[in-house]
Amino acid sequence: MDCLRQKKHFHSISPHIEPELRIRSGDTVTIETLDNVGNRVNSVNDKDKIRPPLNPLSGPIFVENAEKGDALEVIIEDIKILRGYGWTGQTAEWGFIEMGSPLWNLFTETIPTIIKICRIADDKIYFPMKNGKDIVLPVKPLVGTIGTAPEFEVPSNTPGPHGGNMDCLEVRPKNKLYFPVFVKGGLLFLGDVHALQGHGELGGAPIEVSTETKLTINLIKNWKIGWPRIESDEYLITVGSSKPLDNTIRIALAEMITWLKEDYDLDTWDANLLLTSAAEIECSQITNPLYTAALKFPKRYLPKN
Repeated sequence: MDCLRQKKHFHSISPHIEPELRIRSGDTVTIETLDNVGNRVNSVNDKDKIRPPLNPLSGPIFVENAEKGDALEVIIEDIKILRGYGWTGQTAEWGFIEMGSPLWNLFTETIPTIIKICRIADDKIYFPMKNGKDIVLPVKPLVGTIGTAPEFEVPSNTPGPHGGNMDCLEVRPKNKLYFPVFVKGGLLFLGDVHALQGHGELGGAPIEVSTETKLTINLIKNWKIGWPRIESDEYLITVGSSKPLDNTIRIALAEMITWLKEDYDLDTWDANLLLTSAAEIECSQITNPLYTAALKFPKRYLPKN
């Protein structure tokens, strides 16, 4: 099994970056990732370190024989948190572009710069409060940013048809991710792993951690998909990213209807009404340049052969 540890990380997802690793379809690889500020935050006093550049990515990983019009299946085998802590925080300097929040205009007071260092042990996160006590939260890791290289360079904080900074809770261990291939080799990037994140990533940084993330990567030839897809034990999931938020849902809905038509032989209008009756929608994040939503369809309602 390959292990990717690299000294230089990237703040864009680009077809012009030389691969850090070349693999074959079916290979399993462990990738070391930095947290979203490049592991610069180690104490509550590191407030001057939560500044750009943000969201450093590991990779890219080149998959042999991958070409435009194919897809990559990426199975998240495991996420191992490397340090015994993570951090969460906010600063008004992020504004409304990188890790800020459109909800911040709810507050009348000045947004303070805050860092909380959260101890992590035995699959628990200890969230420190001003009163000196901790709130105990569960560890539920997810990969915040992962995707293939589009034909034109995209900042690492921006989601899109390639994947990118989706911050989707379903990008988690044991789930299968599907990404369209736009360029030779696919060029898979990842980073920005969270030990825990709420739906919507509402107002700043969730629990940011550095990790070793284990992936199995399979090439699916001649499977042309428009946007990232995810499959869990319970759901088929499509992901859309855009602004305003209703357009993200429109993208995810169109992609799910296409999936149900092409792979499960549903009629367009049967698929539409079935989704209207049984689908679930989650807002993944509203803090990045484009918003992201995930549409989930329970697999138990798929037609039987």
